[in-house]
Amino acid sequence: LEAAFKYDRASGYFRSSVLQLVGSAFADFAQRGGHARLVCSPQMTEEDALAVASGYERRDEVLGERLQGELVHLLSHARTARAVELLATLERLRALEVRIALRDTATGLYHEQRGILEDRESNVVTFRGAANESRSAWDPSANHESFEVFCSWADQREALRCDRHKDYFDALWKGRIDGVDTLPLPSAFYAKLLEYSDHEVTEFTSAGARPVGPVAR
Repeated sequence: LEAAFKYDRASGYFRSSVLQLVGSAFADFAQRGGHARLVCSPQMTEEDALAVASGYERRDEVLGERLQGELVHLLSHARTARAVELLATLERLRALEVRIALRDTATGLYHEQRGILEDRESNVVTFRGAANESRSAWDPSANHESFEVFCSWADQREALRCDRHKDYFDALWKGRIDGVDTLPLPSAFYAKLLEYSDHEVTEFTSAGARPVGPVAR
């Protein structure tokens, strides 16, 4: 992120704890004009999944209720509330855009893990592996994870692989992957999230006055 100005991330799950771990790096990224796109799966019960699969008209309602429930829980704890404020601020500034990936059946999750970072000279780094976008995945003292990394400047084979990863993510973002529906955040939830975005991004940067918070264990 220190060198990138674009970050595309597909992840089975996104947890606010990752912002507790690297929140200042994301804030620095945003302050430099960086833009991130995140596609992730929602945390749903079996009942939620069946309701979503029952018809398009219920998706926004069910997803919104589930996400708002998680938001209330995060805001009830000081450590995670600050991460919510950063997330909301990044969304308001359009430094981060989030979309929800759903399988087009009532069973199974979208659970791919890949990331794409690009600098202003069009150098690209991509990675694929097991890590979700969470503190437990990225903190060296937590999970044992592994992933493969590819660089566009290494050789032609890696450059082509990076191009394929970019093309895949663009198709995913636009909802063009078979078996996966990619949706914007539910409108009611998005409006609720923005209520907590009344902050300057400099409050969260490495030079800012208030840190995102201690790492949640």
